[in-house]
Amino acid sequence: MILASNFIFTLPVAILLANNLRDISTDAATGKRTLAVRLGDRRTRTLYRSCVVAAFATIVIGVIAFIVDERIGLTQWGLLGLAGWILAIRPMEAVGVVTGRDLVPVLSGTAAVHAATGLLLALGLVLVRVEAGGEDRSVVCGVRNFAPGDVVPWAAPGAKLPGGVEVGR
Repeated sequence: MILASNFIFTLPVAILLANNLRDISTDAATGKRTLAVRLGDRRTRTLYRSCVVAAFATIVIGVIAFIVDERIGLTQWGLLGLAGWILAIRPMEAVGVVTGRDLVPVLSGTAAVHAATGLLLALGLVLVRVEAGGEDRSVVCGVRNFAPGDVVPWAAPGAKLPGGVEVGR
């Protein structure tokens, strides 16, 4: 799950960096000490690109981890998320050359990359069959950190948990 959280936070960080990149001159003039002001134009652009690349690298690392040990990482279906790279090309190119208001498409483009890649990665979730209470059930599971024969906690929809919480669908 740490790998999934890396993907989730690196693209929004890239969006914030692009926004702050756009505002470096005005932020510096008013005394704001944003990360972009501290890093400067060139290094902020590099950090933006690094965040985008890191998001996609995380997917690959997750799949490699699963191949090495099926109890961790993402199944190979997680590679569907890499198709989001197609949408990342334009913002990655633009962030290297545009300034000011022309960075707005970088912001919206990166948000589109985040949304599309997240959806594609979600498609990589696997539907698994488990035996629960003597009957087979389908369960959606995003990782394969279990093996056949493992005993794992599970509560069916409608089950009452301690504290009176009822499991919903």
